[in-house]
Amino acid sequence: MPSKVLSDLHRKINDRVNDTADNVMHQTVRKLRIGHRVTYVNCGTCLLDDKFYYYLKTKQARCKGSQAKMYQMRSFRHFLDVFMKD
Repeated sequence: MPSKVLSDLHRKINDRVNDTADNVMHQTVRKLRIGHRVTYVNCGTCLLDDKFYYYLKTKQARCKGSQAKMYQMRSFRHFLDVFMKD
């Protein structure tokens, strides 16, 4: 296969994986009924309680206003368990 065809195929697969992860994030928010606490900055980033950012692609979190410390998360659900306070 030519390299252009392969690169297009990889791009389509990567887009599908990112869409699936984004859908899981939205489904989790709906399931837990916390839509009033979550703001979607763009398709791969969300802001919880206007304090904590979660980056879907790298699975990292950080506090708003702080670039120094990034927290490695296992999943979006792990992010919610750690940073969401009742």
